[in-house]
Amino acid sequence: MWYFAVFAMMCIVAARWWASRDASTDYPAPAPGAVDPLAIAALRGGPDAIVHTVVFDLWHRGLIELSGEGSQAAIISHPSGGSPGSPIHQAVCQAGQKMTVLSNLLRDRAFRDQIEAPVATIIQQLQILHLLKTTEDLRRVRIAFLATLGVTELVGGIKLILGISRNRPVFFLLIMLAVLPFILWKLFKSRSNQVTRLGRQFLKMLQDQSIWMKDALKENRMPEDTSPAMALAIFGASALVGIAAFEPFHQAFAAMPGGGTDSSWSGGCGGSSSDSGGCGGSDGGGGGCGGCGGGGD
Repeated sequence: MWYFAVFAMMCIVAARWWASRDASTDYPAPAPGAVDPLAIAALRGGPDAIVHTVVFDLWHRGLIELSGEGSQAAIISHPSGGSPGSPIHQAVCQAGQKMTVLSNLLRDRAFRDQIEAPVATIIQQLQILHLLKTTEDLRRVRIAFLATLGVTELVGGIKLILGISRNRPVFFLLIMLAVLPFILWKLFKSRSNQVTRLGRQFLKMLQDQSIWMKDALKENRMPEDTSPAMALAIFGASALVGIAAFEPFHQAFAAMPGGGTDSSWSGGCGGSSSDSGGCGGSDGGGGGCGGCGGGGD
């Protein structure tokens, strides 16, 4: 049995090494200004974080309002003839026209279908910058998991049959074979994280350079050319903690899927000039976070 345990351990170590191959740090990190706020949000927390940032940006620009509290908070659009910005901004505004409860927004199939293409574009941009893993990288993790599971279970199964036929004790081997799939799933799940090593380094650098934003938010001295939505994109809902003006959003985001955590995974403000045009128009519109880079009140 111990020989099998050593064999399984060697297989796991080799497979994890192969699955975790990450050459992203061979490439230079992009300049902070080259990655827009929605991409930053995606890098930190995935698609859900993009939606959180967009909702907060639209509210800051006066294009939507929040009605209610916590899990019952709903977004209400302010009709206007202008474009709110990116397709994701437009989708949120359209949801606001129906007074959608914020905690249900990400569960709405029609809404998720509407933002699927623009979110995919953002993720593709991050992959090009080597900040997120590609489909091939994630496929390698799955292959490593399945190959390790197959080989260890096959060898263990043969050893189990031989042990039974020779009247050897096989109880502990049987336990190992039963538990092994769960152990492998747990070990390889961490390797399926979308963010590359370069992506983690870039996000940490950005957070270190932007730590002043948290204090600026609390003291209400955020520069006019920097929207609070940028702080949300970089730090997540933790940037809103302890600020009375933003507490309704903190509570509402906590009630949304993925709202209570800052996981790792943003099209944005880089070139969009959409101002506070309103949510009535859903034409074309912008590259992302219409007011994150330079929104006023």
